[in-house]
Amino acid sequence: MKIDDVYEEYINFTPLSPRTKSMYLKCYNNFWKNIIGHLDINELSYNIVQSGINFLIKKYSYNTIKIYKCAVFKFIDIAQLKNGTKYERVKCINIGKPPKKKEFNCANELEEYYALIEYIKNSTSKLKEQYEMILWIGFFTGLRISEVLALNKNDIDLNRKEIHITKSLTVINDIIQVNNVKTPSSCRIVYIPNELRDILIEYIPKIKNKILFPNNKGDYIIPSNISSFISHFARPRKYTIHFHSLRVLYTKIMLDNNASIESVRALLGHANVSTTLNIYLRGNVEERKSDVDKVFNSKKYVKKA
Repeated sequence: MKIDDVYEEYINFTPLSPRTKSMYLKCYNNFWKNIIGHLDINELSYNIVQSGINFLIKKYSYNTIKIYKCAVFKFIDIAQLKNGTKYERVKCINIGKPPKKKEFNCANELEEYYALIEYIKNSTSKLKEQYEMILWIGFFTGLRISEVLALNKNDIDLNRKEIHITKSLTVINDIIQVNNVKTPSSCRIVYIPNELRDILIEYIPKIKNKILFPNNKGDYIIPSNISSFISHFARPRKYTIHFHSLRVLYTKIMLDNNASIESVRALLGHANVSTTLNIYLRGNVEERKSDVDKVFNSKKYVKKA
């Protein structure tokens, strides 16, 4: 049985979300198909997969390679069961070194964000008003990019200063889909501060479409357009900002200014507080040193003999 046939069966019957299936199938058709698709199951080995990964390492980032790896290694388990053959453990596959995690620094993130806004203002993009407004909403609300892009004008209540989050935008097989948010906690109301309200009051009358952020054809803007625009700005400056940075920044600003963790959790649409804490509370090294100094240098805990 050819690997192409087994992969088609895997994609059709495995319990993956439509978005994940689409992503895995794209990775397979664009890359793995040419390398392993023509092989019989019993010809497959991790050496062949590793050689493919080695090629990807020269071309893509660590996180992209992880997706290509996931797109094929779960399938290999299915092929293994069908063929009754045991291969080497998938953990033996080397996908390179992960990038060093940047210490979060609120001041630096703000500086990068303001520079990005200025970059948009000075750009020649026909969608610069939409892009700028998308970023301001991300900054002032902490919404996910998929939630921001799915907004319609009737989701905004300027009198009550509320944004009603009920939908999320995804792109599957190049088709835009706007569906209900996945979990009950993601369906929520976020609140509009005065600065954002003032900007929206100017912006909304300019949009003749029901979609809050339409592209030139009046359709929804897709997430990859925003990501590409931000990357084009960030890469030459060696910045690490991306849209999700605004969600982190929102959380940091809220908690640094004594907002309750439960309020922040609800506003972000997290199911539980541990997600908010584990993912977003990433103080920098200097903050940690300062906290230790404040606590332990204020009193003497060791009594000298």
